[in-house]
Amino acid sequence: MIDLVSIASFMFYSGLGAITRTLFGIYKAYVSVINFKIDWKRVFVEVIASMFFGTFGALILKEVGVFNFSMLITALIAGFFGADIVSLITKKFGLTKGLEVKVVEQQVALSEFNQRQIVALEYLKNHKKITNSIYQKLNQVDKHTAKRDLVKLVKKGKLKRFGKGKSTYYTLR
Repeated sequence: MIDLVSIASFMFYSGLGAITRTLFGIYKAYVSVINFKIDWKRVFVEVIASMFFGTFGALILKEVGVFNFSMLITALIAGFFGADIVSLITKKFGLTKGLEVKVVEQQVALSEFNQRQIVALEYLKNHKKITNSIYQKLNQVDKHTAKRDLVKLVKKGKLKRFGKGKSTYYTLR
């Protein structure tokens, strides 16, 4: 028979596994994605789903008697891998198709720009304007390369140009 103390212990340890997995995922994304931003709703859902599957997975394994080692370790491991189960289920029922299409569209949209231009667009998300000299400093390029890249961004409809000569600056469209 399973008591409330066992359930609470399983939840705690599966929660530790879920949080460890989430922190690891955030770290991997941070070091590999250019414009990394945390979606806190998704993080919350991942942790809760991992805790749910970790807790109930450990409860089921305890009742069945599959593992002979500590059920708390089982809950920790199940919490760590719980989101993989959610991922497998959603893929099995075709629930991730829209997400995959959105990611591919974003990758295609960014593929038309070089790395320097992507850096400039990222900069403009947090600042109102960019100048040739700021572009040069961001990308460590000369003024001619900066001007050429900025003009291409204007032609592609991403930036709007203001001013002339040294007073020229660009904003997002």
